[in-house]
Amino acid sequence: MRTPFYSTKVSVKIRKSETIDNSWNVFLECYPVFEKGRALRKRIGINRSVTTVEFDKKHVSRTNNDGSVGYRAKRDKNGIIVCKSDKDKEVMIYADKLCSLKQAEYDRLIYASDADKKLMDLQKKQKRIFIEYFDELTATRSNSIFVNWQCTSRYLKIFMGDAIITFGDITDEWCRNFRSFLIGAKSFAKNTDYLSSGSSSTYFSIFKAALKQAFDEGYFSEDVASRQKNIPVRNAQRQFLSLEELNKLVDTPCKFQPIIKRAAIFSALTGIRHVDIKKMRWGDIVKMDDRYQVNFKQKKTGEVNYLPISEQAYLFCGEPKSPGDFVFEGLPAPSWISRPLKLWIKSAGITRNITFHSFRHTFATLQIESGTNLYIVSKMLGHTNINTTQIYAHITNKEKYKAANAIVIDLKNNVL
Repeated sequence: MRTPFYSTKVSVKIRKSETIDNSWNVFLECYPVFEKGRALRKRIGINRSVTTVEFDKKHVSRTNNDGSVGYRAKRDKNGIIVCKSDKDKEVMIYADKLCSLKQAEYDRLIYASDADKKLMDLQKKQKRIFIEYFDELTATRSNSIFVNWQCTSRYLKIFMGDAIITFGDITDEWCRNFRSFLIGAKSFAKNTDYLSSGSSSTYFSIFKAALKQAFDEGYFSEDVASRQKNIPVRNAQRQFLSLEELNKLVDTPCKFQPIIKRAAIFSALTGIRHVDIKKMRWGDIVKMDDRYQVNFKQKKTGEVNYLPISEQAYLFCGEPKSPGDFVFEGLPAPSWISRPLKLWIKSAGITRNITFHSFRHTFATLQIESGTNLYIVSKMLGHTNINTTQIYAHITNKEKYKAANAIVIDLKNNVL
């Protein structure tokens, strides 16, 4: 089906220069140009000017504020603006040729088919630079996922190097090459380490999400994203403390910064992240019917949590202060907490690589080992997807040891 368009007229126009006396800038004027349902007057400069235009004193084009009048430029029988000098005549002939070419573009649209329009739109969109589009999407993401989109953008830029990649350059092979790049990419956090499979998988999934949205918006003729295989996630070893080790740490003083010990044990008893513990104020702790709960907004997900805490967890908060005071005043930032934390853990006789986040893992693991419902643990951790919590069920050993010893056979003497 062919859809009629309103005819757009392209004309050569001149406008008096604001900086040079007796000089007129030459440009093309297109009207009406329809964009988003509105009829616009579009002006296209051609970077040319003239000084010897002849005007028709019989036809007034406008009256200025000071009462002076402007006249229309004379045109010859072909509609070309008349000038006196040969140089200016050449400029006007050049402008007229550009006008004819632009007019032909609009004329082709008068009875363009729907398929023609889609093809022209696709050809235009495929010239757009992909990373600019990706960064625009990144800016609209919510706080909970913004950092991961930002990291994906950073890896894309490293992968592309100095190359300017448009949508037209993105092929299945290009996507597979980026996938391979992520699998072998170095981590920003630790230049000596490679990206974990979880991070690589997350970044590639974000890349695919951007491709899918681009396809929905007409940047691709085919759904490129649907043909890309995800990066599989290997079960990462998450370090956690046994209850015995946790009790050892409770009995071991943290000589240099006692606040670290209080915050770490509080995390093991509540599952709250370092970033949320650091910004927690006394006004966030509410006592209801002889029970305590912490009201806070998770930094990572943006979700508002109302988390009940035990009497023991409350004790590790210390002496109550004003509602606006921080509960764990002076808790070091993540970049400064590692060294004193390792010294404290080592002094308790624990040699494994335990980080502050391991105390959150400890909470989740001990809860599951004690029989707490997985759904409840998920809610207490603030996970938006129970599959994330399911990881902790995989790393608990208590039930595995129990299962390993469930089968007992009757061994007789000298059977081996």
